[in-house]
This record gives sequence, C-alpha cells and structure tokens, in this order.
Amino acid sequence: MKFRFFLLLPHFILAQFDFMQKNGDSDTPRTIRILSNGTVIVPIVVYIEAACSLKVGTFPFDKQSCPIPVGSLAYDFKHSYSTGSVESVSLENPGNGEWIMTNVSILSYMQSPEIQVMAPVFDLKRVPNYYVYVIALPCFVMTMLAIVGMYWTPNVKSEQLVKLSIGLTSLVSMTVLLDMLSSSIPKTSVFPLLGIYVVICVGMTSFACVIVVVYPHPNLKEMKFGRKKDEKRKRIDLASKIVAFIRKGGNISN
Repeated sequence: MKFRFFLLLPHFILAQFDFMQKNGDSDTPRTIRILSNGTVIVPIVVYIEAACSLKVGTFPFDKQSCPIPVGSLAYDFKHSYSTGSVESVSLENPGNGEWIMTNVSILSYMQSPEIQVMAPVFDLKRVPNYYVYVIALPCFVMTMLAIVGMYWTPNVKSEQLVKLSIGLTSLVSMTVLLDMLSSSIPKTSVFPLLGIYVVICVGMTSFACVIVVVYPHPNLKEMKFGRKKDEKRKRIDLASKIVAFIRKGGNISN
C-alpha cells in the first residue's frame, strides 16, 4: 500500500525591498524536514537589496545598523509568531571593500498589538582608507604648502601677487576635493565630519590670502634704504654726542 500526502507550504512576500531572488519558485522541488512533533523545516535562501537609513555625522568613520524586518501581514500574533537565531556566521572577511560587517543579531518586537516582527540587524562599519588618502590627506598637504609658501618670505608688495596666486591655486584644487566629497555622501541635513574638515582647510587658506592682501610690507629696497638711513642717523647722533662730550671736558679743564 502506498501513501501519498501533500504539504501546503505558506506563501510569503518580502515587501519594500529593491531586489529579491529566491532559490527556486513554487514549482521547483525542494527538500523539507518533518519532525515527529509535527515541526516542518523548509530551508529558503533569499537574496535581497534593502535601503537603510544612514547617519553620516561622523563620515567617513561612521558605523551603521541595518535591520531587515520580517513579519506576516496576513496572520495576526495569535496565528503567526516569528523568531530566529544566527548560526555559523563568519566575520573574518565580510564586506565589499567599503563596508565591513562587524556583527549580526536578531531583534524581535511588536509592530502593533496584532503584528509581531522579527528583524535581523546587520552592524556595518565603513572603511575610511579611500576618503583619507584621496580627500583628507591631499587637502592637508595643499593647505600646509599654501600657508608655508605665502609666509616663508616677508610679505613685500613686489611679491604680493605671486603669494596670492599660490593661495588661489590651492583653493581651486580644494574645490575639486569638495566635488568628490559631495558625490560620495548622501544629501542629508547633517553635515559630515569630512566636509567640516575640508571647509576648515578652505577657510584657513582663504584667511591667509586675505592677510596677504590687507597687510603687505614695504618693498625690500625701501626697507634696506630705510635701515641704512636709520644707521646713518644713529652714527651722526653718536658722533655729535662724542664731540659735545669732548668740548665739555675741555671747558672744565680750562
């Protein structure tokens, strides 16, 4: 005698995700496990792309937590209960080069009095090497070179235009870094840490350019001529004092 039975598998849909791919459709044969206590285990592998909210206040040294809620909208809490656990997760080399997964945990909560939700939470950490080497380090080098180049020698009027061109060239180069920064971060109301750093570098260079324009020294030739004139005047004053002292000594001896 042959026994044939049918097992109805629940149909589920993951909503609000950009991309979903399951390891087979409803017509594909699958292997299931039926335990003696009536428990049915159906392994299902799902690949999804989910959009998570980002906190970019400390960009590019930020850490993000991305939950993916899973629940049933067709059955209430009395008929459907979601729970889960994380097993055999290797955290040695996870990520895609820009992000590193540091932890995976399970969060269970009540979405409403009738809907229970289970959400795996992925803790991610950004790798800041690209932004440090491409944006932060060149910005620092250009700022230091601009300030040193403008104030290495006295700010005389004859070299004022040359010094100003050094600062303006650095500012134009920093605008390229600002464009790279704006294309790398999402447009949010929070200004990121790296953006504050670049703006400070631009402000320091701009302030140095203003000082060069507003407070120039006289020309070097005029400074040398003034020094020679002062030295000559001091020599004349010293000679007159010596002559006066000698005359005064002669009058006392007489």
